[in-house]
Amino acid sequence: WESGVEEYAENRRTIAALCEELGIPIMDGVPHVVGFNKTMDPVGKLNPWQHEEEFNQLTTKVPVQLKWHQWVGVHKMVVNAFQGKPILLMDDVGVGKTIQVITAMVVLRNFHHYHTQHGKFPGAFGEFDSTEQWQGQSGNIPSQPFLVIVPNGLEQQFQNEIYKFLQKSMFDIIPY
Repeated sequence: WESGVEEYAENRRTIAALCEELGIPIMDGVPHVVGFNKTMDPVGKLNPWQHEEEFNQLTTKVPVQLKWHQWVGVHKMVVNAFQGKPILLMDDVGVGKTIQVITAMVVLRNFHHYHTQHGKFPGAFGEFDSTEQWQGQSGNIPSQPFLVIVPNGLEQQFQNEIYKFLQKSMFDIIPY
């Protein structure tokens, strides 16, 4: 993960620093993303949306935690969204693109709610000049749905990842 993350590596930006910039608190050493499940099934078969009772009875769960390169991807996606730039996430298979996209959507949703309550965005994004906030516009992120386009063969996998990582009913999922 050397390509595209040079500025983050050179400045030695840690997960804690990236989360601070995104306004995400660290609790017990783990970033606490509002709307994320705290734990998940280590085998990946049960999720709290579809198997709530069985999931709650699991004796072995692992914390939901993103790796450094995934936090960098989320941070870059949020920065690009604020600047009105397109976002194209490309990487090898199995390095966590889906959780990065889901996390970026949740962060932007949380930014909208935070701005509604506090009149500014959380973290470093709240320090922007009012004319340079959301895509050059002052004010809040519009309350609009996210459109995720995936190949037919990945639709169920993407939904399952949402069920695994997000709290139940965090988003309405409307497959088409």
